[in-house]
Amino acid sequence: MKKRISSPQGGVERLIEEQISKWQINSKGRYKKPIRPVITISRLPGAGGKVFAKELAKKLKIDFFDHEIVEAILN
Repeated sequence: MKKRISSPQGGVERLIEEQISKWQINSKGRYKKPIRPVITISRLPGAGGKVFAKELAKKLKIDFFDHEIVEAILN
């Protein structure tokens, strides 16, 4: 889960499919219930939340998604 995506090639649909595939692969691992950490960060414009979120994802070795995936799910 080291891949960072800022503007996905192939569209948001492909990004969602890739993430679901990762979750399915991980669910077949050693845990009966897969661990799927999710961290959401709300921010005001200019507060540096996006930079913070990217760095946090990098240090925790989890995927980073910005507003594109949320908007795709909502639509």
